[in-house]
Amino acid sequence: MRKLSIIGLIAGLTLFTILISWQGIEIISEILGKIGLQIFWLPIYFIIPLTCANISWLYLFPQQKRPNFLLGLYASWIGLGVNWLLPVAQIGGEITRMRLLAKRKFNLSLLIASLVGDKTLQVATQAMYAALGFALFIYNRNDGKLIIGMLIGIAFLGGASFAFYRVQQKGMFKIFARLASKFIKRQKNFNLEADKIDQTIQQMYGKKIRLIIATLARFTFRIVLVGEIYLALKFLGYSITFIEALILESLGQAVRAASFLIPSGLGAQEGSFILFGSAIGLPPEIALTLSLSKRVRELVIGIPALISLQFEFLNQNK
Repeated sequence: MRKLSIIGLIAGLTLFTILISWQGIEIISEILGKIGLQIFWLPIYFIIPLTCANISWLYLFPQQKRPNFLLGLYASWIGLGVNWLLPVAQIGGEITRMRLLAKRKFNLSLLIASLVGDKTLQVATQAMYAALGFALFIYNRNDGKLIIGMLIGIAFLGGASFAFYRVQQKGMFKIFARLASKFIKRQKNFNLEADKIDQTIQQMYGKKIRLIIATLARFTFRIVLVGEIYLALKFLGYSITFIEALILESLGQAVRAASFLIPSGLGAQEGSFILFGSAIGLPPEIALTLSLSKRVRELVIGIPALISLQFEFLNQNK
């Protein structure tokens, strides 16, 4: 996995550099300069989708054993920082969340079950969101090449989410249990049994009301991110409709999710924004700057998260 992440990082950096060079660093810098300090409204706005993601995760826990809201928000924040800024194939953040709460004496089987469920909902709602964006795109535009590419991506995400769910239903999550066992042994002697984790996962999926609320909250997380697109473009002096912003955000997210081996979807996100942005009438340099604005938000939120994680490690070793 580490070798694949390194290859992905090199590929992402190469594509990212090509796109920046193609548009010209001077033009991009000039456009970003026009936003100025307004760009810091994006990290502030992100508190809303982060809250939705946190609610989704917490509702996968039994009510009596659920982390409090602020602790969940703290763990979600750090987990996102890890996934955004480190080459961890979009799963390191989940392991980090587990580690933070295990340190605080939360039941390990519940933690693993909740994170498995949360990851499943992430992939499933990503496929639903991409399908919505695709349907709206078809309604507004008709580009054969783009349609074929998006159908392949949506089929991949949908198939992946269904396969992941079926693996859990079959009680085959022992690989994750073994990984967790290795990590836990470095800290304390937990009795981690794969069968118990499988049973906890089944119980979690049996709570239909909690699962529906968690799914709705996770899907709301994705819908709310449309506001970030709308806000950033307003700062750039461009106005688009809500539907156009949803198309751009949903399909851009789908490309980034499919490029999970590339850290932060570097280059893939920028390329998708240029591609889909052109379909809704955005100039390439504006679409690229929009993607870079989202990168700034990730840095502003993610760097403090990684610093906080280092303090967690320091306190743990005392």
